Amino acid sequence: MKSFRFCTVKTLAFLLAAILLAGALFCFASCGGEGTDPGTSGGTSDPADTSDPADTSDTAESSAPDTTAAEVVLPTRDGWKFNDLPAYVGGEIKPGLLNCGHGLIESSTTCYMHTVNNTNLTEFEAYKSLLAEYGFVSEYEATVENNRFALFSNGKKRVYFYYTRFYKQVNIIRDPVSCPLDNFCYTLNPGTTEKTTLYAYGFNGTGQLILLHNSDGSWFINDGGVKTVDTEKLWQFMLSKTELAEGEKLRISLWYITHGHSDHFPGAAKMIETHHEQIALERVMWNFPEKSVIAPGSSQRNDQLAMQSMVNRLYPDVLYMKPHNGMKINVGDVELQFLYTQEDNIEKFLSKEYTDYNSSSAVCMLKFSGKSVFLPGDCKMGTIDKGGFMCNIYSKSTFGCDIMQVSHHGYNKINTLYNLLYPAMEYALFENTYAESVGKNSGSSAEVYNRLGAERCCFSDKTYAFTVIDGKIVRTEE
Repeated sequence: MKSFRFCTVKTLAFLLAAILLAGALFCFASCGGEGTDPGTSGGTSDPADTSDPADTSDTAESSAPDTTAAEVVLPTRDGWKFNDLPAYVGGEIKPGLLNCGHGLIESSTTCYMHTVNNTNLTEFEAYKSLLAEYGFVSEYEATVENNRFALFSNGKKRVYFYYTRFYKQVNIIRDPVSCPLDNFCYTLNPGTTEKTTLYAYGFNGTGQLILLHNSDGSWFINDGGVKTVDTEKLWQFMLSKTELAEGEKLRISLWYITHGHSDHFPGAAKMIETHHEQIALERVMWNFPEKSVIAPGSSQRNDQLAMQSMVNRLYPDVLYMKPHNGMKINVGDVELQFLYTQEDNIEKFLSKEYTDYNSSSAVCMLKFSGKSVFLPGDCKMGTIDKGGFMCNIYSKSTFGCDIMQVSHHGYNKINTLYNLLYPAMEYALFENTYAESVGKNSGSSAEVYNRLGAERCCFSDKTYAFTVIDGKIVRTEE
């Protein structure tokens, strides 16, 4: 009996030790262990980033991001779907998330947006403070008239949010596709002998192609024209304006595309692909909406996908930015202040109320050498004219410019906006020939032409150069 009791005690002691050891190993493993970041959720991927990018607001809810560290409990509320961001306090959260589209290429990573209605500036400012309380740092803040814009990040997550007083609304965009703003932007201080030149490049056809030659020798390209652009002629034109040492590549500091229609990028895309070994493409920027917005299987969509794939394949280290309303981008001598992007009307696109892809064009004010150029892309009425989003939140003080690109090659009748630009506007750029812009168009093109006069209107029949000398715009023909 004594021996039995002794063996039983030894057995129990051994079992107890084994249990304690197993528990210790379990705790060590659950706390991360060596080589595992205890601040993550065991490497679990972000559900929003692995969802079907075709999801609309109804299905996007189930794929809302959820990568919050276990030890941090973020404030939430009914209807709030961003589990890795503190909930906005105040206003009325509109049900569901809105899919705002991809970045450089179509992938599992996409942007989503919450909309908060019936809110105010005080609540917007309070949200900035709340983000800071939970470790987010301001990357960018701006005020344009009665609207506020902010970009915050914590090193892993980026949130862009903006308040429009007219609509009493805040849009909150979780942006996992863009690079940090400080990495993307750079500025120059050109000397007195160094001139920045803007070229309205003429290719005798329809489509948008604007070039700007920075004082550091690099190029900014806005859009890129149709497939029929003589890309070798374009290449030689850019080379002729650039002093390159032997073996040096031609730098494109930024290629910015307003929207994905095939008269706005294939020309430049073909040139870049053909001469990619001689070109350093440093940055690209576009804000295309969710993929179902442009007709699936259409030539427009196929061209867009081919362009994005080409950039990603040939320039894997290129910097990408998805611009949002209110964002300011500085690249070389160029400053771009965005006044509209497709997120501002995303509900209408996703619900198919807007079926015209032209109104997904990003709109911005470009500045160089102290002068401003209004670039509306192909935006149309309902977006840009009286009663449209931009004219509701901005006034003449924001739209005033020295040079205007006439919207949609002169086809759109958005005279309410154009009337805000007179009389300060000096030149109008028609991304079309005279015959197509004025000869066949009795709408806004003819009105702009008659208002400004032939000497101040530039058509794609020719290439025009614009420089600023002693504070005045000097235009020459190439």
